[in-house]
Formats: sequence, C-alpha cells, structure tokens
Amino acid sequence: MKNARIPHTPSQLIPWGFVALLLTASLSTSSNAQEDMFRSLFDGTTLNGWSGDPAHWKVINGIIVGSTKPKGLNRNTFLIAKGNYQHFILRVRFKLTDGASGIQFRSRPIGRPDEFLVTGYQADIGGGDTGTFYEEKGRGTLVAAEPSIIAASYRKDDWNAYEIKMLGDTGEIRLNGQLASRFTETDPRTPRTGVIALQLQAGSGMEIAFKEIEILELPPPHEDKTAPNP
Repeated sequence: MKNARIPHTPSQLIPWGFVALLLTASLSTSSNAQEDMFRSLFDGTTLNGWSGDPAHWKVINGIIVGSTKPKGLNRNTFLIAKGNYQHFILRVRFKLTDGASGIQFRSRPIGRPDEFLVTGYQADIGGGDTGTFYEEKGRGTLVAAEPSIIAASYRKDDWNAYEIKMLGDTGEIRLNGQLASRFTETDPRTPRTGVIALQLQAGSGMEIAFKEIEILELPPPHEDKTAPNP
C-alpha cells in the first residue's frame, strides 16, 4: 500500500512573500553590521595618525587637502597613515583639481623619515589612468583601468569614490561603484601587508582633496584544508 499523502494545512504553509521578506531583512541586517565595522582613518579635524610634509598637507573644513602649488615638486611626496594593513576594504572620496595623484596600500616607507616616500601598490588618480592598479617605485602599471569604465564613471573636477579591496593575493579597485581593475599577485617576494598613503605627484603645481577615509579589516581568505600538499 502506498503511503497516504497528508495535505498541508494552512498553518503549515509559509507564503513565499514572507520568506522573501525574511531573506531581505537578513541581508539588510548583515549589510548594516558590516557598515558598522568600518573604521575612520581621518578624524575630520587634524592629521593625527598621519605623517607628511606640513608644507603640503592641511585639513580645511573637514577635508584633507594636498597641494604643491604654485611651484610644484621635483619628486613625489606622501601623507602616510599609521599602521599596517593586510586584508581589507578601503573607501576614500577624492576630488582632483590639477595634475595626478594616487592612493597607496600595502606599501612600505623608504628613505629618511622626513622624506615621506613609499613604495608599493597604488590606485592611480588622474585622467585616463584613474582606476589603474600600479606599483610605485616598482613594476609600474600592473593592470590598466578599463577605458570604458573611466569614461562612464569618472567625474572630472568633482568628488569620486574609490573602494579598494585586498584579500589574499587579489586586489580590486572600484571607481564610483564600478570595477575598474583587478590584479592577482604571483610574486612571492611582494609584501602582503603595508601602509596606506595619499600621494602628491612630482611636476607642476597640483591639488587634491580627500575625505571619508575608512577601512574594514577582513579575515584571511578561506584555505581549503582538504587540498593535498604540493
């Protein structure tokens, strides 16, 4: 004899709309929890926690302003945040007035402390290079930004948003929410941790502003414990 089918009673049925509502609420709660975990690297008033040449970096109306005007510089200089970061999401808003700039990450200070120099990964800022994954004082361009993304997303002489994610060996640069470049490191000699810094580029006088600088540190990427050893 086949098992008799027991019909569902109304109390046993869960409307799909209710399930969707629960899932949406769960995702929203998770997203809000992550937002709450971002930590500001800039107090909005001072350059406490940063080191750089005071002749070129100032806080004006809650914004970090870097300027080499009117004479410019014969070498790059940086405003360097205290601390080292390995796996993270870094969010920054910037507005470039003239010239070019960049945001350093997983970088290393070099030279004398009063020279404010670094080497390492950089998210380029300026013209057709915005969104490019670069290595300062190293290999140069690692992955050029997608031109169509720059053309569609970059706001000249206005505020733009960068989101830089480093997890394990892979990094992504998003410009105003759009993926501009992705790079995976294969050289084991390249450091996987380092400082965050803001760049003023050598050349004629330039100016750039930064605000809403915040970071979320991430756990290391999952490792497959069942994979055989090489």
